Amino acid sequence: METKPPTTLPDLHTQIVESAGARYLNRAYARTFSLNIFQMNALQLMEATGRVRDPDQGLSLMSEGNREAGQQAHRELSRHIHNFVASARTLVDHTRVFIKEYYSQSSVLTQYKDQVSLIFSNDPNSKFVHDLRNYMLHKGLPGSQMFLSFHRDPDNQSDAGKIEAGIRLDATSLLEWSGWTAPARLYLETVGKHLDVHQFVESYLVRVNRFHSWLDMTLRKHHQDDLRQLEELQRQLAAERSPPTEITTEESEPVVLAKPFEFTTAQAMDINDTAKALLGNVREMVFAARSPDQFPTQRPISLNITHQNIVGTPTFWGPDVNGKQVFTFIEQDNKLFGFSEPDYRGLDDLANKAFVAGWVREKLSRRFVDDTFIEWARARFSSDQVEFADALRTKAIKNARLVEVWAPVAHLEIEVAFNFGPIRLAPITSDKIDSLKKLMDHIPTTERLAADQFFKDLREDIQGFAAVVVPIEAEPILAEEKGRLIARDVVSLLRFFSPAADAAWKLCPTALVGSEIVPRSKLLLVWDDAFSMMEKVTAKDVAYWRLSRRDLEYLKAQGLQEAGTLVLPDGLSDFATSVRSSLILYGKGLTFSDPIDRLSHTLSAVEGVLLKHELEPMQASVAARMSFLTTKDRNEREGIQQTVRQAYRLKERPRVSILTPREDELLMTFSVYAHATLRTALRNVESVGSKREFITAVDNLGSTQS
Repeated sequence: METKPPTTLPDLHTQIVESAGARYLNRAYARTFSLNIFQMNALQLMEATGRVRDPDQGLSLMSEGNREAGQQAHRELSRHIHNFVASARTLVDHTRVFIKEYYSQSSVLTQYKDQVSLIFSNDPNSKFVHDLRNYMLHKGLPGSQMFLSFHRDPDNQSDAGKIEAGIRLDATSLLEWSGWTAPARLYLETVGKHLDVHQFVESYLVRVNRFHSWLDMTLRKHHQDDLRQLEELQRQLAAERSPPTEITTEESEPVVLAKPFEFTTAQAMDINDTAKALLGNVREMVFAARSPDQFPTQRPISLNITHQNIVGTPTFWGPDVNGKQVFTFIEQDNKLFGFSEPDYRGLDDLANKAFVAGWVREKLSRRFVDDTFIEWARARFSSDQVEFADALRTKAIKNARLVEVWAPVAHLEIEVAFNFGPIRLAPITSDKIDSLKKLMDHIPTTERLAADQFFKDLREDIQGFAAVVVPIEAEPILAEEKGRLIARDVVSLLRFFSPAADAAWKLCPTALVGSEIVPRSKLLLVWDDAFSMMEKVTAKDVAYWRLSRRDLEYLKAQGLQEAGTLVLPDGLSDFATSVRSSLILYGKGLTFSDPIDRLSHTLSAVEGVLLKHELEPMQASVAARMSFLTTKDRNEREGIQQTVRQAYRLKERPRVSILTPREDELLMTFSVYAHATLRTALRNVESVGSKREFITAVDNLGSTQS
């Protein structure tokens, strides 16, 4: 018997809640709690053992002067081991009950048993973890020790060698218990005298993650018809909730859309009413008498501005006689008129009303609207003028034009122009400056000298640099604002390919002209009878960038074109947006001379593409995923993870001294790994839709490599 299709929202909602698909999703969500408890305990234990395995931190924790911290670290490790094995067994039991309760009459049960047998039943490491829970239940905590050892390299004539640190269990004492299953006992007999905690935890975690990924995929496939039916019900519910489409009859007035540079009648009325109300708030303002400065400045004064020097009526903020901030912009009969601070905020409302029209948002800036109101109010204050909407439209038509914004980039020279996504980079050649100068041929002879000096200075400032060229159709203020922001992001993205990108000791000075920073020191050494001026660049190595045609082709193979797709944020996927933010953050960090500031930006950039959310264990997750992306070798992965953990600790280091040679080396190594990680993310922006999808693929990569 077919169920009658629901006709009301409550009926639809009830069917959705009671559907097989919704019940499955609720069960699947509930199952994640036990899995999450285990995963977090495992990651916390690995993070704790990772700290002890680091030779520097291990040596510190096991030194006599740091005994209390070392003992507490040992106690914490035992706590983490207890929580790990307890949650491992809990997850096993909960999963078994879950399958029997909901899938005992389906093929899923058989598949589940086969997969358990394949992944866990014959694996000695897994059996040991399961039995260790019983050992701790009946015998107590296993005997453990933090250790530090030095192994001299027999092939090296010097005293060089390798320091190893960590925490291990005493396998000999564990074997005294009679409760081990045969696979677990075999495991203990083959590991030697000691059992490395980090290794058996990592191995078991990889197997658990692999198993539950398989189980999730299997259950979704089993419920695929249920999920399709649920999606159909949800689609029907969304359609029912959507507002009805208004049908226009012959008697209805047609909807009139505003043309470019035009307001609809309703928009114009709203704007004009708001402008008139604002004008009604203009009143005379009396400023408080200015108090004398506390002390005279010793700075050289190049220009004195007086009331007689100013052309037109200036705008001015200052305290009135009551001590409240006021804004004046009209002068009449030697009196000043304007807004109180609360009334001034009414300009926000006026701008918002204007921005309802799409062409205003696209072509005009907030400042343009404000300036137009001030001009209109000055004229309207003394006589009747056109309505404000008409004044704004007329001024917009005159000023909003297609313009190319050229943003010069300091310390970047390019041999040829090239496209970078929707914008272009071009060299500022001598011919380009000449073409600009030619536009000034019509100026009066009396102004030629000043013009010549202007172009001489311009050549010194920007000739030879590259420029970000952004075409924008807007009035000049908005064109400048948009062009500057786009150019700033372009430069940040480009820095990812600069010579300093993976070289921690190099400073990238590439920036928009005027915002570039090459740190310098300028000091006076003063004696009784003499003085000396000392000036120098304080950065170790400034990576000035010259990009040849050949270099450009190489960078295209390194992801330059993919980076160009990230210039504008509109329309980007979730993952592409994350990569864009990370590359911009990474590029900004390259301009810092302080290595810890740069490290902080680099870590944040990597976290932006390797963390699903802020509640994930940060260090452990980033370290593991960076290693998965960098190498397939297990030992190399462990070395990378240790480097990442050390980088996090270095970031928190008190800034009381310069970096040691070992810390410098750590930064160099970490920079290479971080850059490679972000480059991999960049190469996948077109094929991956979400950050979660990318991270899941990385985690799966780690599972298959183990």
